[in-house]
Amino acid sequence: GYGLADRKEGRANTPETPFMLSSVSKMFTAVTIAKLVERKQLSFDSSLGSLLPEYPSAEARDHVTVRHLLTMSSGIPDLFRVPEFWAEVSTIKSPVELWKYFATSPLQFRPGTRWSYSNSNFLLLGAIIERQTGRAFTSVVEAEIFRPLGLANTRYEVGGSPKPALGYTRTPPAGARADSARWFPA
Repeated sequence: GYGLADRKEGRANTPETPFMLSSVSKMFTAVTIAKLVERKQLSFDSSLGSLLPEYPSAEARDHVTVRHLLTMSSGIPDLFRVPEFWAEVSTIKSPVELWKYFATSPLQFRPGTRWSYSNSNFLLLGAIIERQTGRAFTSVVEAEIFRPLGLANTRYEVGGSPKPALGYTRTPPAGARADSARWFPA
């Protein structure tokens, strides 16, 4: 371990310090989708509407494919760029509740014509995994990727001891204060 797991408390990272997966999870999501394609449970060209028919936007249901979601070329807006999401994030109880921040917005461009980083794409891929397997996203990834690879200490649930490392950034989040070394909590 290197550096500080908690800058305020001066808690050092150790080889046992858990870290949040955050966007690294996108890789695990993509591999899980590829496994479902390999098993012929869906196709890279499956439409969003064929997999999640309740998705609010008809435009996205009809024109966005799994391939577009995986390659960030769907045109679906990124919920992380929606101020209301950040104001209400602590009240959200399920992944489907996140849809209200992006699912009724118009597509930013015609799917497949441009690239734009969107966390919303991978939230939808997680919902597709759950729908196709009938299991929670986290349990599917843990059973199909983490355990076969021997990643015994890699999991989605964080709790207990040791405490996980906290994230820090040089980019100031709204209302956050930097520490003496100009790091902001992420």
